[in-house]
Amino acid sequence: GTGSRFGNIVHYAVHCPCVGVWQIKVPYSFNNPYTFSAKTFGDFTIGFDVDFETSASSGNIERTKEPCAGDTAKIVVTLTQRESIDDTSKIEVILHGRSLEEVYKLDTKDTDKWFVEIRVPKVPFKVLVRGTTVAGNIFLRIRNNEIKPTTTCLKTEIIKPSAFTIKAGRYTRIILSLENKFQTGEYNLWCLNDRLKDGFETKIERPSSGVHSVIDPDRLYYIFIKVTAPQVVEVGQVVNVWCMARRTSSDRATKTYQLMVTSFFD
Repeated sequence: GTGSRFGNIVHYAVHCPCVGVWQIKVPYSFNNPYTFSAKTFGDFTIGFDVDFETSASSGNIERTKEPCAGDTAKIVVTLTQRESIDDTSKIEVILHGRSLEEVYKLDTKDTDKWFVEIRVPKVPFKVLVRGTTVAGNIFLRIRNNEIKPTTTCLKTEIIKPSAFTIKAGRYTRIILSLENKFQTGEYNLWCLNDRLKDGFETKIERPSSGVHSVIDPDRLYYIFIKVTAPQVVEVGQVVNVWCMARRTSSDRATKTYQLMVTSFFD
């Protein structure tokens, strides 16, 4: 149909929309240099984002966008318009275009988040939220981007004295665990920071060679890291620390940390 034009925006009013997948087609032209995007508005603009809550062997819990294949993790679904959704709503995990047999009842812990525990598959998958609004209308939302689990897994076992801050002239120690339930091989390890020129240091203390040979898929391999702040640095400055374990160009995992300077050396 023909929409109402407001400058470079065209507005279409859809009455009694049908359930299912919608496609918006824009006429193609060699003379048309523009790109297009679409937004939907309605009484219930329900959307969601997905994170994964994982637990290290030490019990340390962290969230990631890339879960570890073979892990038991919690899908954390962050909803918009949570107040519009009935508590009987479910999520589904889609593999190879088909929904798994299990349909997970969402467990509400926060006002805008739902949690459900799954065994993370090895292959890419999608997450779908299906349910009913408080007004009794059926809705369906699919996260278009595939979740791509990593077979190489890096987890934060310990970070101390603080996971978010560092004192001038002091240091933060990080212990990572490296695991691959499906492949063995030699991993090269790197840890860097973005403030080397300002005197921040990042060092892998163990293994001293910067290499781990993963020979047992049922074992954790530990990496010990020390981040040191210079004695003279402005309070409030932030250092970004980046670590990678790489077996091949496609088989690798990374961890990042942000540490803010909170006080001068004492």
